[in-house]
Amino acid sequence: MKLKKRYVWLLGVIVLLVAGIFYLRLYYRAFAFSSSAMSPTIKKGSVVLVDMKAYKSKSPELFDMVFCNVSSPVDFKTISRVVGLPKDQINYSCGRLIVNGWQLASPPNLSLKWKEPPVKSQVHISTPYPVPSDSYFLVEDADGSIDGRYFIDSRYFGAVPKKEIIGKVVYIFPK
Repeated sequence: MKLKKRYVWLLGVIVLLVAGIFYLRLYYRAFAFSSSAMSPTIKKGSVVLVDMKAYKSKSPELFDMVFCNVSSPVDFKTISRVVGLPKDQINYSCGRLIVNGWQLASPPNLSLKWKEPPVKSQVHISTPYPVPSDSYFLVEDADGSIDGRYFIDSRYFGAVPKKEIIGKVVYIFPK
């Protein structure tokens, strides 16, 4: 009798483990991030866990880290931070980000100082920039350049439509 109870218990644990793994594979994905653009928050080569269903029923919030597809000027996938919500007015003044007339107070790891790149992008936005009603203004945590390399975010290609936001970064695995 005790042996039968143990098998039933063991079978229950196995079913729960399989269901948990299936759930994780269906809703979460791990990605290796090969850029320094989100440093120091995400170090180059770190692996991040992305909730692929986070924005199916709700919208991104201010300072969320999102995994998104950018199709202008070229197609690429990246991780950026939300600093502008739909219908916000974005402006840069003296290297500072101004949202709706107020200087945006940033979280500890985010540098909102903006350095002008040596060569302007063809799609460089002008400010004040009105964020379209279905889009988000995304920036990277790095201050604009690391080792002389400039990063490309919404300051250069404009706001990203919600349909291009793939998921929310929910965990950064230590490197």
